Amino acid sequence: MVHDVAHRDPAARGTTPSRPERRQAIEAAALKIATEIASDWGDDSPEMTAEKIAPDIAANLLNVWDGYEFAKWLESYKHWMGVDARLVEILDGAPAILSSEHRALERAWVAENAVACPFKLGQLVRTNRGDGVVVETPDYSLAEGKVHVRTPDQPSNAACLINFEDAVLLGDGDAKLSSTTGDGPTRNMNTEPSP
Repeated sequence: MVHDVAHRDPAARGTTPSRPERRQAIEAAALKIATEIASDWGDDSPEMTAEKIAPDIAANLLNVWDGYEFAKWLESYKHWMGVDARLVEILDGAPAILSSEHRALERAWVAENAVACPFKLGQLVRTNRGDGVVVETPDYSLAEGKVHVRTPDQPSNAACLINFEDAVLLGDGDAKLSSTTGDGPTRNMNTEPSP
């Protein structure tokens, strides 16, 4: 576990605003989910507009990751009537929609603030998952402000996905961990990710 949290100091980050949090994506995700529900139920329940039901979806979006449990919660606590299998199916997709909206906020944050990867392939970093080596990272992860780090306990085909600001360069970064190879094609990760 990382005990040195100096990398989280706002002064150390400069003027770059903080990364968007998952909860900031709730409103957009809830409206997407509510729009799908309203389009399904619109004929039977004209009062079920996306704008009216989105707050009910948002109220519990971070807490329930199972469509059936979410539907039961809406029925019990928000007094929804007519909960059915189609609603459960829609709500089963809620976590993926929330995740997609959050990643879109992260991509916008990276682009608006010109956030670039501060690490190079093969550098040694400390993360909340332990010390590791920066390995090949896909452009879509870099575009979300994330880098792949392989720790010694991971196989050569696995890595942790770490936010840039949650990793700290160790020493000059050129040290190697035993049993971590950082294999894969070499490329400069300090370039702008492709769109």
